[in-house]
Amino acid sequence: MHELLGQTQWRSQYDELQGQNHWFDGVLTTPSLLAFYNQSATFPRRPRLPLAFTITVPSSANIAKGGIYVDQLRSPDRNGVVQVIRDARSGIWYVNTTNIHRFHLSPRVLNFTMPSALVLDGRDCFEMGYIRPERMWFLRDSRGRWTVSEREDWRQLNERYGRQLGTVDAILRTKGPFNINICSAGLEHIAVQISRNFLQYFAADSQLSRQCGSLIYPDNNQNRVVDSGNVVTLALGNELPSSKLKLFPIRIQGQGLSLFQGCCWPRADTEASPQSSLNRECNEYEFPFERGMGALFLRPLENERLELVVWGADLSGLEQAARFVPTLTGVGQPDFLILGDSCRWQGHAGAYAAGFFDRSWQISSGSYIRIDASVNEQRLRNGA
Repeated sequence: MHELLGQTQWRSQYDELQGQNHWFDGVLTTPSLLAFYNQSATFPRRPRLPLAFTITVPSSANIAKGGIYVDQLRSPDRNGVVQVIRDARSGIWYVNTTNIHRFHLSPRVLNFTMPSALVLDGRDCFEMGYIRPERMWFLRDSRGRWTVSEREDWRQLNERYGRQLGTVDAILRTKGPFNINICSAGLEHIAVQISRNFLQYFAADSQLSRQCGSLIYPDNNQNRVVDSGNVVTLALGNELPSSKLKLFPIRIQGQGLSLFQGCCWPRADTEASPQSSLNRECNEYEFPFERGMGALFLRPLENERLELVVWGADLSGLEQAARFVPTLTGVGQPDFLILGDSCRWQGHAGAYAAGFFDRSWQISSGSYIRIDASVNEQRLRNGA
């Protein structure tokens, strides 16, 4: 690495610790590291915010720079980009965005200076005198125009936000112990293995329960809801409880698993029925149960929490899906996987579907869904 950095004209130095393993007591307080800490701590203050800067936002979002905090992307299939040019004399910020749905200003960054006005994408101008940072959001509507919203209750079940953002490893961002719910008989050994992996890789506590479907627990003493951490649900066949989000696009129906893509309006209400919120045209993909079929996917819960469903048409399929429960962060594993039995020898070529959920918990347009003889594609029009 030192040699490669030198080839690109970047200065670097390293300290070889002879006779030491990868990790040992005192590895973070070696003389070279202490010198680095002291040098970094006494480094002069960074210069003022540059007149031009760019923010690149991956699907995990939750990224801020220069006082701009991106809350949601329009699509998880590509990065979001925010390009800012500051006019130092007038205080106006000219902001051009790509694939950004919602952002707000955060004055908590170093050397932040509130702009006098924002010009978004060259056409929507907002005076900043009445804007309250952290309490007002810039939101792109269905026509592509920017508006300002003061609604602090937008963080609902049908919105993906905060700790829910990212890929399937977002399940690891739990504020409490994991709750592993066993919904079918004979799955105790898989629940124990998942719990053991959480402990081994992340030193995380887990609670195993047979209270399937009880995903949020009341506080009997104070009559309020307790944030009980993220949930892992294990289920076979039709024993999987329905999602708390009524319009969730992956459902177990009859003797098959169904995917709905492009079926719901972005502003669909969580209390609305699937029929009243159907788009004019959508695709329903049906995967009949088969031996060795399994699935792994996220579902939203209250209080910024997540549920990871580990499902199988039979025990063999569930065991295959359980192998994809994340034990590493940052690997970009899809939000949902539908696995055929042939995945055992074909690898990813045996998958029926894989992809990501957008900001409304709907299947993104860039997701992969395999069409073959075992899948029915149905075109639904006007809810019919």
